[in-house]
Amino acid sequence: MSRSDGGLERKKELEKMKKIKYILFASVILLSSCKREANVKLPATKSHPVIYGYICPDDTVIRIKVTQSQPLFETSTTDIYAPVMDANVSLSGQQGNAQLVYNPLTEYYEIKATSYSINLGATYKVMVIMSNGEIATAETQVPLSAVPISTITVETITEKYGTYDLLKVYFNDVVGQNNYYRMAMVYAQTFPFQPDTTYGDANVNELYSDVTHDGEYSLISTRYYPPFDTILFNDVYLFNCSPSYFNYHKSLLNYSGDNPFAEPSLTYTNVKGGFGCFGAYTRSRFRYKK
Repeated sequence: MSRSDGGLERKKELEKMKKIKYILFASVILLSSCKREANVKLPATKSHPVIYGYICPDDTVIRIKVTQSQPLFETSTTDIYAPVMDANVSLSGQQGNAQLVYNPLTEYYEIKATSYSINLGATYKVMVIMSNGEIATAETQVPLSAVPISTITVETITEKYGTYDLLKVYFNDVVGQNNYYRMAMVYAQTFPFQPDTTYGDANVNELYSDVTHDGEYSLISTRYYPPFDTILFNDVYLFNCSPSYFNYHKSLLNYSGDNPFAEPSLTYTNVKGGFGCFGAYTRSRFRYKK
């Protein structure tokens, strides 16, 4: 290549760079001229009743929790866990209607099971009428039977930084029914300086459905990290749940909090005119000590 050819190429490169700079400059001017303040009117929303209640034939007290949701798009600091104390709460079923009374000590609407029994296989409806006239309702059916635990095995597994118990619960699934199960657990202990027995939640929450496993000898397993060496015994519970109870607790397991990198997950609700869950379950218990 001659010296004149090199100069020509250099000139072309400079002209090309000028064109690129001009295009970039024009783009910046264009984008800045299109910038406008957004003035979007958000849709109006309002608060709704929130109902939580789970009924079981073995319970001595029937309890319903009532709170209120925070309206969408609002930044209010309202405590969404604060109880609603002036609602009208009733329960209806095959034996008629019952009025629940607010208990300020527990912050639940309550009625003793001796006044209104919960029966196997029966359907119940809760109705909440707020002071402003807003109504929320939900229905659930109590499972037909309690499912006993056949046996439990406990294996201690050693990890790098400690140990845990691999707990396996075996039971016979009910044939010919769609069954949903939850396993829970509490531990009992005593301290040298107090004679009373103290109970604590073992934070065991495992779910199981018999879909494609109807009538089989079934198994639920979990990791259990015993909190103390002075545990007297452990009580393992097997709940035979209504679909609403199961689906709600399943949605809680899928919830990842306020993590901005997690996929959004809807919390299950079966409440009409509001949010929350009204469910039912039967339970069986198996006590063991290592």
